[in-house]
Amino acid sequence: MYPSGLYPNWFQAENRFRCPCHGSNYTPKGDVIAGPAPKPLYRCAIQKLASGDLLIDKSILEDRPGLREKPQFFVKFA
Repeated sequence: MYPSGLYPNWFQAENRFRCPCHGSNYTPKGDVIAGPAPKPLYRCAIQKLASGDLLIDKSILEDRPGLREKPQFFVKFA
């Protein structure tokens, strides 16, 4: 969780997110491209319900490439 009012900022020209707390830079997929972060961002398990709502389960996390792209952690946007 980020301190009050601080959220990652998107920099379109550089195609990256920057963390306002520690200055780490991430790709849109959550990979670190500039530290000090030692590892990629976690993805939560996510499910699209019949109502169109998203159910996000923060108790199931993954940050390993190859596993974080599995359907449990990704929902296509139509």
